[in-house]
Amino acid sequence: MRSTVEGVRVVEVHQAITELVPRDQLQAFRRELETTELVCIVCGEEEPAGSSEAVTLQLLVDPDSETSALHAAHRRCAPSAVHSQPGLAAVLDDDGSSADVRWYPMQLPGGELVVVWESSIQLVAWDSNTEPATISIATLLRDGFGLVTLASSPAEAFSDLPAAPGWSASLDETDLLVIRTPTRETALECTLGLAVPDELRAAFHAARELIALTGSGLQVDSDDRLGGLLEAAVAGTLLGARVPLTIGPPGG
Repeated sequence: MRSTVEGVRVVEVHQAITELVPRDQLQAFRRELETTELVCIVCGEEEPAGSSEAVTLQLLVDPDSETSALHAAHRRCAPSAVHSQPGLAAVLDDDGSSADVRWYPMQLPGGELVVVWESSIQLVAWDSNTEPATISIATLLRDGFGLVTLASSPAEAFSDLPAAPGWSASLDETDLLVIRTPTRETALECTLGLAVPDELRAAFHAARELIALTGSGLQVDSDDRLGGLLEAAVAGTLLGARVPLTIGPPGG
């Protein structure tokens, strides 16, 4: 492991990364760490530019192409390492839009309306000693989503979720549901469709709020979807937030 000091920030770089990434690119990335805010790829916390928090470099490499991407993490979150990441090229080429996103709407036993989605591409597969994380999860944590836990009880697992500032959802008369980030980017776009029971569709059209749940290992194809969500919560791979829902015309 090689440690360097750039300004006041300690940057740890695994030897394998120095062998795979050209020196000028590494230097440029380190300079960027000193002049811009850092979002840890593991925990999603932000560090402002100039922070003295020690960091480690993480290199994602697509084994099926020559594509690679450098990211940073807190040293307390993960050691510097190289990660084999199949599918990375497609994600970087299409800004994530090529991922196979599976989703479904449901109503919890307590009556809350939920939209669950999961991408087929997990961008970072950490080892068994570290909580699994994806770039999308890090972004969601940064933007106000909370980790769903079962510290109290399954019945309360979804009741204490935060309201995510700036997030919004809209549902139009054609059943097109769009969930948007605080920067107005589309996080999910889907149509309720004929497979959704009439009662559930009517509940969505009458609602003014929904619970957005996403993560990995959600067992979206399982017959026991609620059970899959609870298992994901136990595993620490489920995030959620309460999002206001607007009923209106397309694009509203």
